[in-house]
Amino acid sequence: MKMNLKPAFRYQFAEFIKSAAIFYAAMIAIIIFVLIHVINFSTDEKDVGSFSGLGITSAIFMFVLSVAVIRSQIRLSLQFGVSRRTAFVNHLLCCGLLSVILAAAGEILQIVTVALEINHSNFMFSDMYQLIYMKTNNATILTLPQHLNSALMNLCIYLGFTMFGTFFSLLFWLLSRTWKIIAVILMVVLTNLVPFQLNHAGISFMPFINWLNSSPYCLMLFFVLFAAVFTVISWLLLRRTNVKGPTAG
Repeated sequence: MKMNLKPAFRYQFAEFIKSAAIFYAAMIAIIIFVLIHVINFSTDEKDVGSFSGLGITSAIFMFVLSVAVIRSQIRLSLQFGVSRRTAFVNHLLCCGLLSVILAAAGEILQIVTVALEINHSNFMFSDMYQLIYMKTNNATILTLPQHLNSALMNLCIYLGFTMFGTFFSLLFWLLSRTWKIIAVILMVVLTNLVPFQLNHAGISFMPFINWLNSSPYCLMLFFVLFAAVFTVISWLLLRRTNVKGPTAG
């Protein structure tokens, strides 16, 4: 079956860009607010303003966006005669390209903000790469390879969060109301009970955590595999979903 991706991609990606623009405008506004506060009201060298949540906040944004758009995207695609496979591939392309843009925009924003940090030592900007692998949140000027590693690491994390959000939305779309309640209860119980039982059994997560902390490439590999697994599961869920209208879904 030939996939006519262009019309679906053009429409959906335009909506994605609008959402991302609003999100980044909010992030920039927060950074400007903190910087202005530090410049105008900081009287002590120990009074430091910092911003270090851009990467994880962007990942959460991608998770929420994927949860919100996948159902409406599938409904709209089927309404206009676009197959589920085409709609799903379109979703992957839109989310993947937006993740690339967010990762690149994060590095550009970091470069600009770090330049401001040099002129005002009481304001510090850092992201996950510096915090995890450089063990610092100071005004550090990254080299080009470090910026590339930071962008690639963030990209892999965004993809992982995106596909988990897609899975989460499609799972609850497939389940009946009763099974949705059961699934929520199971998630709460398992996320609290399983780690406790594993720890009680003497199974430590520290070797795995140390492996992730050993290199950004280990973290990238984990999130790439994480995204791949949930991509496959999401497609299998979508194939079995009885697509209904918004009020019935």
